Amino acid sequence: MVNSSRGRPKGGSDARERLLEEARAQFLASGYRGTSARSIAREAGVDHSLVNYHFGTKRLLFAEAMELQFSPTFAVESVFSRARGKPPQRVAEEFLMAIITVWESAGSRPVLQETVEGVLGDPAIRGLFSEFITAELLTHVRDHIGGADASRRAAGVGTVISGLVFARYLIGIEPIASMPPRDVVRTLAPMIALQLGR
Repeated sequence: MVNSSRGRPKGGSDARERLLEEARAQFLASGYRGTSARSIAREAGVDHSLVNYHFGTKRLLFAEAMELQFSPTFAVESVFSRARGKPPQRVAEEFLMAIITVWESAGSRPVLQETVEGVLGDPAIRGLFSEFITAELLTHVRDHIGGADASRRAAGVGTVISGLVFARYLIGIEPIASMPPRDVVRTLAPMIALQLGR
């Protein structure tokens, strides 16, 4: 039976906070893959529709519950949704530029830096973050590559991106730290294209 009522689903004025509290507890206990939005809603004592109402997706609920603002996942999703038929070098360039554009934005950079630094300092969140990135970011890369060795090659792409983040935004290794974005893309895209190609 479809719920035909309009407006905010029922669950109490503190439903959002209860969902966040329960989500954090379950993600820490069972991991990202082992936790479902339905189980979070059930244990929080609210209707499952409130997860969608307040957060939209499990991914966004995780990001807020763990205090992450990892918007590059959305940029990457957009790149790979339009990647079919494009040469690997072009996809690699668009992929890198999407990551760099998010990091270079004035609003995102401090939040992302704080997020990564916080993840590195908390072993419990570090494992969850790795699982989250694999499930929500590298999955798009793996699916685009396809084939028996897609996971290994996607991990190679992830390693290049991790190196970029640390060298440019966290540690400040020159000359990569002060290169114009186009030069960064020109330097690193061939490494990623090698993994994306067949």
